[in-house]
Amino acid sequence: MASRDMAFAAGTGDSLAGGAAGSTMSATFGGGGKDQTNKQHENFRSHNVKWLQDQNAMVNKALDALEEERDEALQAVAKWEERRAEIQREYAKLQQALADTQEKCNISAAEIHKRDEQIRVLNTQNRSLMEMLEQEEKTAKEREANMNNLSTEQDKLQKISDQYDRIKETGNQQLTGAYTEIAKCEEDLRNAKSETEQLQEAEINFLEQSKVDIEVLEKKLKESKDKNVEHLQQIQHNEV
Repeated sequence: MASRDMAFAAGTGDSLAGGAAGSTMSATFGGGGKDQTNKQHENFRSHNVKWLQDQNAMVNKALDALEEERDEALQAVAKWEERRAEIQREYAKLQQALADTQEKCNISAAEIHKRDEQIRVLNTQNRSLMEMLEQEEKTAKEREANMNNLSTEQDKLQKISDQYDRIKETGNQQLTGAYTEIAKCEEDLRNAKSETEQLQEAEINFLEQSKVDIEVLEKKLKESKDKNVEHLQQIQHNEV
């Protein structure tokens, strides 16, 4: 702003110097009768110069305001960029959490499959034993001594079956918890994607509006400067 004021003052000083030289020459060759006319011209030039200085101050003030608005717009854009980077980091964390949960779910599913296989083997063994028991009942008199052993074996199998039921229930609970965690992570991921898209759209709209506003203000400033230059040229032409 100081450089603009100095340039304007220099141009105004040149105009005043030219006007003063013309007044001196007029006074020298025209005599005292033209002093009143020269004074009127001098007052007219002083008034115009003051008006131009006031206009220049107004233009400089408007330009400073525009530059301040531009800086604020750039700061707002920087804040949006920082927020977008933060959302992207959160999105990456959610992706990693989802991958970890998926891996845990796969491990749980593998363990459950292994337990199911063990249960299938135990069930097969249990059915075989039951068949043997039925066969032994037909020949109870001949194998009465072995009944106690079979009962004991059946009790063991029942304990194994009960243990299997508990293991299966625990596995089902773990699987349900894993699916719940996956659903929660997927929901968080969808929310993060939605927020990221909204921020990107808001950023684009803000940048476009800022660009339009700056272009309009620059156009107004150029028109004001052109009018001031035209007016100054007109004054200099009138002085000549």
